[in-house]
Order: sequence, then C-alpha cells, then structure tokens
Amino acid sequence: MAMASAQAERAAVDALRALFRRERQYARTLARQERLRMTLAERVERGVALRNPVVDESDADACCGSRSGWEDDGT
Repeated sequence: MAMASAQAERAAVDALRALFRRERQYARTLARQERLRMTLAERVERGVALRNPVVDESDADACCGSRSGWEDDGT
C-alpha cells in the first residue's frame, strides 16, 4: 500500500515539474516576442535593453594579436 502511495506521489510531483517547465518556457517565449517587437530606444526607456548580455571573447586575440598590452612584462 505504501509503495503505491509513494509511486502516486512521485507521479504527481513529476507532472507538476513538467507543467512548471512548460509554463516557464511559455513565459520566456512571450517575453522574447515582446522584446523583439520593441525598438532599441523603447527597450532602453523600459530598462530592458541590456538584460542578460552575453560577451563572447572566444577569439579575442584574432583582431588584436596576442599582445594586448595587459600582460605582465615583469617590471
């Protein structure tokens, strides 16, 4: 009897987890669509122009060479 109850509880928790993930993804999709409809000026005005920026420095030396001037030269 306890085994069936534990399984039922586990199934209920799994169902709630799945629903939460679907709702979270839906909310993210709506927010993204709203941002895409706004101009940069509108996003700046609302304070969401640079929310969660991503900086890609994967190939920083490609444009400037390997000597950027920030290395310790031992002096």
